[in-house]
Amino acid sequence: MKKIVFDSYEEVCESVASIILSELSKDRRKNLALTGGSSPRDIYRILTDKFKKYPDLISNAYFYSLDEIEPGNGKPPITFTTLNKDLYHPARIPNDQIKYLTYRNYQQYDSMILEDGGLDFMLLGLGSDGHFCMNMPSSTQFSKETYRVTVKKEYSWYEEAQSLFENSNQENHLVTMGLASILKVKHVVLIVCGAVKADAVKKMLTLPLTTDFPATGLLLHPNLTIVLDKEAASKL
Repeated sequence: MKKIVFDSYEEVCESVASIILSELSKDRRKNLALTGGSSPRDIYRILTDKFKKYPDLISNAYFYSLDEIEPGNGKPPITFTTLNKDLYHPARIPNDQIKYLTYRNYQQYDSMILEDGGLDFMLLGLGSDGHFCMNMPSSTQFSKETYRVTVKKEYSWYEEAQSLFENSNQENHLVTMGLASILKVKHVVLIVCGAVKADAVKKMLTLPLTTDFPATGLLLHPNLTIVLDKEAASKL
């Protein structure tokens, strides 16, 4: 594991964008899996500017989903919609270079990635409760590749998850790449910013391996880089 601490969120984003651009500068196919959410938005803004200026950077780039939530009633999938708004559409990434994770293909997703040559790079975020992708406290199964998660009432995150679905009165599901999938990725970068994540960073790095705090499993990865701002690293 490599840990890098920067003074600001802006420096974190510039550093991670540089890592991704370095990957894409190599003259061969590159398969990347990128997280949605608020933390990486400035990274995607930097990448969008570069991709528009130097379109050859994405000529060999293929983008994969990490997880997905399909809210139902014809509503678009949440993760894809976020990434499409923040990166795919503004950067003009061709649709045939985007690989979607769905409720219908999740059981074949790892086989598809393997056939495509495996993932070269993955960008992850860290939840305050220790989740990454949709590997959530208590429901995480470290032995799983891409799997379906049932949203159950006994989970601490139940109400927040159910609020994302159009029908919150029924049993709902998420799909996510699991730790067994992530351990196969050549290079994983975890971005964590803000004082609100300081406790989570400390727990991740000090707790024993536990599904109650799923991010502890990421430390098993042989090529993990954690990029933090000083506020997120303040309790180390």
